[in-house]
Amino acid sequence: MENLAHNENKSYTYEDLEKIDDGNRYEIIDGELYLMYSPETKHQVILLDMAEQMKKFFENKKCMPFISPLDVRLDAKGKQSKNVVQPDLMVVCDHNKIQDKIEGAPDLVIEILSKYDKLHDKFDKYHLYQKYGVREYWIIDIEEGTAYVYILSKDNVYTLPKIYKIKEKIKSTIFRGLEISLEETFKNNQNLLKEDEERYNYG
Repeated sequence: MENLAHNENKSYTYEDLEKIDDGNRYEIIDGELYLMYSPETKHQVILLDMAEQMKKFFENKKCMPFISPLDVRLDAKGKQSKNVVQPDLMVVCDHNKIQDKIEGAPDLVIEILSKYDKLHDKFDKYHLYQKYGVREYWIIDIEEGTAYVYILSKDNVYTLPKIYKIKEKIKSTIFRGLEISLEETFKNNQNLLKEDEERYNYG
């Protein structure tokens, strides 16, 4: 994830973001503009499979899952928002937040790491999601075969992560019964995840 210093003295808003027409995707964090790189194939394979599992779980329930690309204006200031992100996968329970874009913090956010934006998701977005009250934050590290699940405490600080290995089902704390199987995802897509298949002995 690259910080673009188009104008070092400028604090970008969502209104500015809408005026950029260069074919790229961007996020804004505290008024700073960040270029989003195109994800790798295996990133998308994992994302789509997780989204399918999520869709089945939330069918006929109040909360709704959404998949990237979809802008989330975390500070809920509309066109004047200075914190705008596109999580890979998220769940929103407050339907007042579901407008043309998402206005405010989702309840659950899932980010799947790619080689270009690992630090961005692990640090920049971690602190951002904590600040704006995302109740549960999952980081999926494909290379490690590990998922890190952070829960927002009563003091609005993320607890130490619950760590899941690839052969374990990732369990949500805020949504009872929600379990996502990364192992099943890898087994279903061995042709596109061959290197990881060999690494985790799924042959």
